[in-house]
Amino acid sequence: MHVTEQTTAVDDDERVAPPGDTDDTKRVSKRPIDRVASRLRRERRSRGEAAELGNRIADRVTAFSGSWGFLGLHIVWWVLWIFVLHVEPFPYGLLTMVLSLEAIVLTTLVLMSQNRAAARDRLALEKEQDEVAEVDRLEVEQMEILREMRTHVADHATELRLLCALLAKEPPHDDARQVAPPEGLPQE
Repeated sequence: MHVTEQTTAVDDDERVAPPGDTDDTKRVSKRPIDRVASRLRRERRSRGEAAELGNRIADRVTAFSGSWGFLGLHIVWWVLWIFVLHVEPFPYGLLTMVLSLEAIVLTTLVLMSQNRAAARDRLALEKEQDEVAEVDRLEVEQMEILREMRTHVADHATELRLLCALLAKEPPHDDARQVAPPEGLPQE
């Protein structure tokens, strides 16, 4: 996170107004996504460790439900249910209901996990965009400095050429002293 001229960094997403403001503790957000992320972080902190535990469980269940082990476990379970244990006759109403409920729960957990991953990706992208914008701003500043330096060098080179031309045309002094041109220039 970079510090702008108008604000001072406080947290990942919150800023304090500049010192000239009447209320130095006033918090302002630079973008709506920052306000949302800040609110979510405050809510998560207020909910405490239980929310973190729920998120970790949802992420682990989602990771397992998208694996070959999960698929293999279900194939074994269906084979046992239908062919070995004969839990119920053909329409398999109970099995259908259990699988439907499992699908509902897993879909919800997957969506929760995807939403958190999307929010993390969005914040990372915004941070990267901020860094790229800062680099671009610095490059523009450096290019402006180089342009100014080039202009100054060109001005000094012109002045030096004029000075050398004047020195070369100046007649000798009465006391027989000769003014030598600056070093590096050919002598006449």
